[in-house]
Amino acid sequence: MDAVSRNYSEFLSDIAVAMGGRAAEELIYGPENVSSGISGDIQQATETAFTLITRFGYSKKLGNVDLSSNYDSLSSETKQEIEGEVRRLVEEARDKATKILTEKRDELELLTKALIEYETLTKDEMEKVLKGEKLEGKLLASPTAPLKLPEALQVPSLNPTGTEQPPTAAD
Repeated sequence: MDAVSRNYSEFLSDIAVAMGGRAAEELIYGPENVSSGISGDIQQATETAFTLITRFGYSKKLGNVDLSSNYDSLSSETKQEIEGEVRRLVEEARDKATKILTEKRDELELLTKALIEYETLTKDEMEKVLKGEKLEGKLLASPTAPLKLPEALQVPSLNPTGTEQPPTAAD
């Protein structure tokens, strides 16, 4: 059954989960090597925090008021306060994700290796990896043989000798 309403703690957990990718990359690769792949997660976390503050009144600082209906007419000071509260929620969630991943570093390493090897994992596959089980029948992320494009997708190109040859997947 789908949840119709959610509580504050559930929303905060959603934000922490969204920030988990960034926290994991920081722990594994260092803060200077975080990839742009986390941009969608940051956007999701920010939108959730913004909704909590402006629509649901989850801010002690700003109170239990609807700040989203007339957002454009709010003062710049109020908008700055909203931004500060959103930033606080997202950063607290990132700190929470970092703490959990630091405590569960061994599990993080197992999943990191599996993701590098297989690229994607389902929930069941993650549970198997964490139990130390092998993933039977799962394709590796990068096949060892070169891929050849289907004829319909091939575009002729000129090679250095001037004769046309279809590109390979490596091209």
